[in-house]
Amino acid sequence: MRGYIYLTLFLNILGYSQSKSIEPFPTTKEPSRYYYWIGCSEGYRFSSSKFNTNCHFSVEKNIARNFVNLLSVGGTINATNLTSNTPNFSTDGYLSVLSLLQTGFRYTVGEGKPKYFIGGRVPVIKGTNAHLSMKYIPRDKYAELGLSVNLNRKKSHAKKPKISFSSNSKIIPKDILKIKKIDHLTHYPEDQTISKIEKSIEAIFELKTPNLNLKFTENKKEDYLEVKRKLNLLINKYYSNHKNYEDYVDDYHTGLYQSFKQILKDEESVIHATKETKRIILDNVISLFNNKFSQEKKDHTKEKIDILMLQRLAQNNFFYSLSKKRKISEKRFASAMAFFNQIILFIKKGIDKTNQRWNKDSRLVWIPLHLGLSLSESQNPEIYKNAMSKVTKESFSKNKVSHIVSEGWFHEYIRSIHETKSFHGLLIHDIQGSNLMRGRDTDDIASWRMLIEGYLKAQIKNLEKLNSNQITIDDFPRFFIFLDSFYYSNTKPFKLFKALKNLGNLNALREVEKEITQGTSLSDQKYDIRANYSQYLGILQEKINESKILSRYSKEEINNLLKVNINITFPYDTSLFSQNFMTDHRKVFFKDLIESKPENAMAIYGGMGFGELYTGPNWEDRGIKVEGPAAIKLKDEINHILERHGINEETKGFRDYFVSKKEKTLISLNTKDFQSDTMVTFNRIDYDKKITSVASAFQFDLMEKGSALVIPDSLWLSDYWQNMMIAAALRGVNVYVIMNATGNIVSPFSAVLQRTREVFTKFYYVSKLLEKMTNKKHLRVGIYDSNIAVGEISNRFQKAINNFSKIPGDNSFINDLQMQNGLDQALKNEKPRPQYIYNENFETNRPFMHLKMHLYLSYNSIESLKELDLTQIYKNYIELRTKETNNQTQTYDNLNYRNIIQNINFNPENHIKGIMTYKLGSMNMDNRGQFIDAEAGVYVLGKSTLIPLTDFYLLMGLSYWPKTYEEIDERLEEQGSMGKFLLKLMKEII
Repeated sequence: MRGYIYLTLFLNILGYSQSKSIEPFPTTKEPSRYYYWIGCSEGYRFSSSKFNTNCHFSVEKNIARNFVNLLSVGGTINATNLTSNTPNFSTDGYLSVLSLLQTGFRYTVGEGKPKYFIGGRVPVIKGTNAHLSMKYIPRDKYAELGLSVNLNRKKSHAKKPKISFSSNSKIIPKDILKIKKIDHLTHYPEDQTISKIEKSIEAIFELKTPNLNLKFTENKKEDYLEVKRKLNLLINKYYSNHKNYEDYVDDYHTGLYQSFKQILKDEESVIHATKETKRIILDNVISLFNNKFSQEKKDHTKEKIDILMLQRLAQNNFFYSLSKKRKISEKRFASAMAFFNQIILFIKKGIDKTNQRWNKDSRLVWIPLHLGLSLSESQNPEIYKNAMSKVTKESFSKNKVSHIVSEGWFHEYIRSIHETKSFHGLLIHDIQGSNLMRGRDTDDIASWRMLIEGYLKAQIKNLEKLNSNQITIDDFPRFFIFLDSFYYSNTKPFKLFKALKNLGNLNALREVEKEITQGTSLSDQKYDIRANYSQYLGILQEKINESKILSRYSKEEINNLLKVNINITFPYDTSLFSQNFMTDHRKVFFKDLIESKPENAMAIYGGMGFGELYTGPNWEDRGIKVEGPAAIKLKDEINHILERHGINEETKGFRDYFVSKKEKTLISLNTKDFQSDTMVTFNRIDYDKKITSVASAFQFDLMEKGSALVIPDSLWLSDYWQNMMIAAALRGVNVYVIMNATGNIVSPFSAVLQRTREVFTKFYYVSKLLEKMTNKKHLRVGIYDSNIAVGEISNRFQKAINNFSKIPGDNSFINDLQMQNGLDQALKNEKPRPQYIYNENFETNRPFMHLKMHLYLSYNSIESLKELDLTQIYKNYIELRTKETNNQTQTYDNLNYRNIIQNINFNPENHIKGIMTYKLGSMNMDNRGQFIDAEAGVYVLGKSTLIPLTDFYLLMGLSYWPKTYEEIDERLEEQGSMGKFLLKLMKEII
C-alpha cells in the first residue's frame, strides 16, 4: 500500500497523473464570405399564359462593405418543370445591392443569348430566414414569385422590442378611484395655483429639451432667420417678466406644497404628501420612463406615448403612502388623489408635447428630473448619485480609477495580458492586422506586437509556471477576443487571427511565419516582426516540448489551452436590413472578473483600437482603468453577446468564466486605493437598452446655472445633443463644445466633414444669438486645431497657457497661473525625444482628437477649485506625461509606465464641495452612438475628476475659439456638391 502511494506521488510529480481533457471554449463562428440561398418559385409567361415551377440554388459573395452587404455578386442554378418529360435548366449571374435589389442575366440551356432580368428579395417576416423573391425578364415577358431561404443566417439579432410600462403593484380599491369631477370636490386647490403648476411643468419640459429644428439648407440666410425666430419665441415665451428656469422649478415645488396645504391642512400630512409626491414621480414615472430613453416606446396612436401603467403605478403608491398617515377625511383624501392624478396628467401632457416637438420620435422624449427633485436636492452629491442610480438602474461602487493617456492604452493591454490569473478578454471594434486600408500591403506593427509582446511572451511565462508546478491546467489563464463583424470584414486581420487561434499549434504558427513581412522601420529603431515572432515561437516550442504535463495531451487539447478564443460578433443578417447599419463600437479589455475577488477585477475603457492608426505622435485619445466591483459589470455584457450568438449558461466553458454570481460581489472595498465613486454603463446593439445615453442625458439635465460643461468629440453630429447643449446654455450653464478642425479630424469621409461643419456652424450661430439676447457668453464653440505632436509636452502646455485668455466668457475655473508654475517645475531638465510604438512622418503629422470625454463641474465645485492650489497636481501630471512618452520601450519586461493617479497625493484639508464628475467611454455625440451602436461609458464622481481636469484644460487651450465666420472657413473646409449629396443620402447612417 505504501509503495502504491509513493508511486502515485512520483507519477504526479512527473506529470503523468490522470486528469480531465482540455475542452475547447465555445466561440462564435467567423462570418462566411459567401451566402447560400435555396428556394422555389412559380413562374408565369404572359405571352403564352403558362405557369411553371422553378427550384433554385444561389451563391453570393460580398465585394463591398460586409456589414450591410452593400454590393455582392451571385450565381444561381435554376431547374424548371422537373416533374415533366422536358425539364429546363438555366443559370443566372447577377449583381445584388444591399441584398435587396438584383440585376443580371439568365442563360437557359438550349437557348441562344442570355436575357436581362431585374429582381429583388425581401424578408417575409423580420428576423426569419424566409424571403420573398421576385424576378422579371422583359424580353420573355416572364415573371417569377417565390420563397427563398438563407442558409447562413444566425440568430444574432433581437427583434425590435415593443416597450410598454407595466407593474405588479397592488390595485387601488375601485371605490377610491371613483373620484367625482374636480369642480365638485371640496378642499381642492384654487385654479390659479393649478394653472401656475401646469405652466411651470410645460416650461421645465421645453427648457430642457427644446427643438430649434436646426436644419440648414443651401439657403443659409433663411435658415439662420428661422433659427433666430424660434430662439426668440422660446426666450420671449419663458424668459419674459424677468423669469428664469430656476423660477419655474421653484414655482412647481412651491405649488405642490401650497396645493396640499389647501387640501390636507395638517402640516405633518402636507409635508408628507409633498415629499411622497416628488418621490413617487421620481421613482415610478421619471426613472421608469427615462430608463427607456433613446429606445422607441410602444405607441398606440402614433402620436401619443402610452404611459397608462406608469400613471396607475404612481397612483397606487401615492394611495398607499397617504393611507399610512393618520386618519384623513374621505373628502380630503379624494381631493389629494385627484390633485396627484392632475399632476401626472400634466406630466403626460408634457411628454406628448415633447413627442410632437421631436416629430413624434418617441426615442427623444425625456422627462426633466426637476419634476422630482428640487434645485437644492439635485446639487447634493449623495442625492444626485442616488437619483442617477434610479434612472439608469445601475449602481455606484467604490473602485480604484486611473487615467490612461493615448499609447498608455497599448502598454496597459500588454501588461494586463501578463498579469492575468484566470481569464482575459478584449471587446473591440477594430484590430488592423494589415495596412491594406491604409494603402500598404504590409503587416501592422502595433497589432503584431500585441501578439508577440503580449500573448506569445505571456504564454511562454505561463508554461514556465505550469512546468514548475506553480499553476495547474485548471489554473492556466484563458484569453478571449470579441471583434465586431463589420471591422473584421474590412480590416481583414485574417493572418494575425490565424496565429492567435493556433498558439498551441506549432505547424500552423510556422505557416504564418512564412507570410509575415520581414521588418518595418520604427522611428530611430527597427522592429522586425518576423524576427521577433520567430524568436519567441522557438522558445514557445521548447516550453511545449519539455513539458511533461502537456505530453499527456493531444495537439488539439494543447491548442485549446494556449490559443486566443476569437469571437466575431453580430454578422450581417439579410432578414433585418435596418439593423445591419449597427456595430458594436465598444473598446474595452478586462481581466479576472471574479465576483468573490473584486479587488483583482480590472477593465480599461477608451476610444482606441489596435493598429498603427491608433499609435504614434498623431493620436489624441484617453482611457480609464477601473479596478474593483464596477469592472465586474462588464461580465453581464459578455454574457449578453454570447447568448445572442447561441452560447448560453448551460454550455461548458461559458459557465466557468462568464456566468455572473452577483451574490458574491462585494459592494465596496475598504482600502485607501478603492475610493472613487464609479458607475459603468452600456448601450447595447440594435434596439436594446441604451443606458449610456440615459446617463448622459441625466447629467446634461441636472447642470445648474453657473456650472461648467466641457464636451470635446471627434464626431459632433447629433441634433438632439446639440439642442440639449443650447438649452443648458440658455439656462446659464457655461458650455464648451469642441470639434476637430479639418486637419485634425479622424474620418476623411466628405459627408462626415460636411456634417461636422454644419453642426459647428449651427452652434456658432446660436452662440452669437444667445450672446446678443442675454448679453452673456454661456455657449462657447471651439475648434481643436493643433499641429503639435501628443508627445511634445512642453510645447503643448505652453501653447495652452498662452491661449487661455482667448477663450470667450468667464472661465474662472481655469487657473493658468498655477498650470504655468506646475509646468516650470516639471520641465526643468532637458527632455529627450519621445519614442512611439509606431511613428511615421513624425515632423508632419497633426494629432487626431478622438476623445469621448465629458467634464461636469457644479457651481459649488468651481468655487472650491478657486480655493485649491493645484500646482502640484499639474507638476505631477506633466512629469508623468513626460516620463510616459519617453520610456515607452519595445518589450513588456522593460516597460516602466504607471498610471498618473498613483503619484498624486491629495492634502487631507482639501475639500471639494458640490459635484465634480467626468465621463469617459466610446460613445460619440452622434445618432449612431445614441440610438443604434453598442457603446460604453464610465462615470466617476469626486476628487478623481481632478486628474483628467488637466487634460480638459490642455484641450481647451489647444483649441481655437473663432470670432467670425471667416475664421471657421479657415479651419473647417466646406465640402463640394458630392459631400453635400452624400450627407443628405447617409445622414442617419453616419
